[in-house]
Amino acid sequence: MRLPWAIAVCGLCCSAWAQPVVQVDTIRAVQPGAPFEEYSFPRLVVAERAVQTSRINRHMALRLLDVDIDSVAQDHLFDEVWGDPEGKWMPRLNYLSWQVRRPLAEVVEVEFSAEACGAYCEGFTDYLLYDLRDGTYIGDDSLFTAAGRAMLADTLKAVWFQRVSGHLVRLMVESAALLDKGVEDTAAVGEERQMMDSQIELYQRCLDERADRGPYILGMTIEPGLLRFHVARCSNHVEQALDELDPMSIALPINAVFPLIRPDRQSLFR
Repeated sequence: MRLPWAIAVCGLCCSAWAQPVVQVDTIRAVQPGAPFEEYSFPRLVVAERAVQTSRINRHMALRLLDVDIDSVAQDHLFDEVWGDPEGKWMPRLNYLSWQVRRPLAEVVEVEFSAEACGAYCEGFTDYLLYDLRDGTYIGDDSLFTAAGRAMLADTLKAVWFQRVSGHLVRLMVESAALLDKGVEDTAAVGEERQMMDSQIELYQRCLDERADRGPYILGMTIEPGLLRFHVARCSNHVEQALDELDPMSIALPINAVFPLIRPDRQSLFR
């Protein structure tokens, strides 16, 4: 079943040019085996841009569901992710939720949240930006010039290093201060200090491992006047509870990154 809805756009009275009206159909299907969860997926529709939206829909399905949306029936769209009905293999995605936003007149932003399962299950968020003019995915390699990517990487690395190292120093100071409380409450303070020592080890290792290449950027989102870069956490699955900096993102003003953007994409932000 599909539930259509429209993303609000300014009317002709607000702009000299009509903006494309983007509708989002919700494709739904119920898992054939237990626990019979309902899965849903967006399908973008722009009446006058069928080729562009078809390209977007295909990219999303291949990326998230590992299927070609143009070649499968809608009730089989999730066959590769929701598990075998006889229980022979577990779901690759335990759940899948999404949001569609319209941050710019010619840009659609789709945010997916899911729990991926392999050796263990872990939640993740995928941030996808699309250019409505041609239906292409907007990644850092297609948004920024080669020189711009290098400058941006240096900036993000510097901001990330400052945040992580600053947090590390604070933990080291607080851990040292706990030594003075040892006589007052040895058990409680000892447990707290052990946790801090584990956090110190976590962030120091993270800084060492990413000293050359910098942080791993998970994706970008667009906010009023800002381009936000979402950064991968320092912790692995087991250490996740120790990571006080997760989730982390770095927001840069659009006017600061605008000179780094490819000329054919700059018009999106004007």
